[in-house]
Amino acid sequence: AFGPALERRIDLGQIGDRIFVNNASLGVYATVVQSDAYRDAELAATARMLPDLLGPGGKWFDLRFDRPDGAPRASADMVLISNDVYRLESMTGSGTRPRIDDGLLGVVTVTIDRPVDLPTLMSLEASGRIQLFRGYRAWSTPEFVVHSSEPLVDVGVDGEAIRLPPPLRFRSLPGVLRVRTPLATPGAPPASMAPGSIRAAFPALLRVLAGRSAAVVDGDEATP
Repeated sequence: AFGPALERRIDLGQIGDRIFVNNASLGVYATVVQSDAYRDAELAATARMLPDLLGPGGKWFDLRFDRPDGAPRASADMVLISNDVYRLESMTGSGTRPRIDDGLLGVVTVTIDRPVDLPTLMSLEASGRIQLFRGYRAWSTPEFVVHSSEPLVDVGVDGEAIRLPPPLRFRSLPGVLRVRTPLATPGAPPASMAPGSIRAAFPALLRVLAGRSAAVVDGDEATP
């Protein structure tokens, strides 16, 4: 269909018998997605509803799961499960992925333990730096299970609002989707080209100041 193209296989995510390409969210953002206001203005609805949902009188989410070390977690205010690992910028699931063929789920949880943390969370959410929040945790795993005492759990699957009975069983489906990409398509997503640390960012900044590409791929500078 595309003419000359690069063929490759990429992963998909699965929750129960439902497939997702990007991510599935539980907790506060899944509740926002269920609202009619979200369909009309996503960002405005999110900003308006978060303080009420996460404040002292907000909803408690019964979302139980195991941490990476196997220890049980009673709940979290947000759980995001992505098809491969995101560099996450906000609780809406916006961000970018270095790869989509690692055969893993990315798991991010956000928990507010103290009311005083809410303004900090809102500020980091607005500036796209949610990963700096003290209650932010992230890891990767091929499978992930969420239990709840609720008969149905709100879930946002690739932005679509649904309700599913627990337990919610997520797993990665490695390499199940065959795709053909036009040869003229840029070869790397922004996340794979962005420096992963301050130590890596400094040489990249020097290259930019010298008029060269910030990214180095396999020893060569990437094409801007």
